[in-house]
Amino acid sequence: ASNQPVWGDCRRLVIGDQQLILDQAPLWDPALPCSSQRLVIRDPTIASILATYAGWPHLDPQSPIEQTLSATIKRSANDLQLALALGHDLEPAVRRLAGLGLGLTPSGDDYLVGVMAALWLAGQRDINLRIERIAKPRTTALSAAFLHAAACGDFAEPWHNLARGLASQDPVRVAQAGRDLTSVGAYSGYDALAGFAATISGLAATPAANGPAGDAILPEFDFLLVKRARQKTPGRHNPD
Repeated sequence: ASNQPVWGDCRRLVIGDQQLILDQAPLWDPALPCSSQRLVIRDPTIASILATYAGWPHLDPQSPIEQTLSATIKRSANDLQLALALGHDLEPAVRRLAGLGLGLTPSGDDYLVGVMAALWLAGQRDINLRIERIAKPRTTALSAAFLHAAACGDFAEPWHNLARGLASQDPVRVAQAGRDLTSVGAYSGYDALAGFAATISGLAATPAANGPAGDAILPEFDFLLVKRARQKTPGRHNPD
């Protein structure tokens, strides 16, 4: 109930007549697993669930300002995904997304957090550190804190449930994690999940070499499709 007294110390937290003994509470680790192992998505239902979130932004622009904002967000997100896929310099796209949108955690920042969650699961820690370095000075203090946490691999519980659902190929768990994420804030969870789904789709663009037809692979970032694209792209800038 509201208007209850709250106090605490290093051992306990008291809310009204309820208390939580802190030194007996289990500790939760916010770090997502980071592995170089390939993650294979064989269930088409999971691929379909993720695809429903990949379209972004989820706006119905009415005013000229909203239309301009929506177009800028969409163009910047597409540019970022292209830069990730082709190994181009991602800084221009990240700079445009950072701080872009309304609220304490603007939509562009939320999208970047989702991108970073996908890259973390794919073992791309260095890319996440670069995204944080570029975006953090250009946004709000709250968004900067979330970007820093993402660069360190620390994510909220629904992201862990999503990762476990992907690892176990459980479409029910993936769907529930998606619903949990989209319930965060007015649009923040949806924006973040859009970044995750778009990035995962890019990483999963290569079919399994020896697996059943229809497999989707989430391998190391240097997957076959990217290698082919790099070979066809003259004058490619190497971000490393």
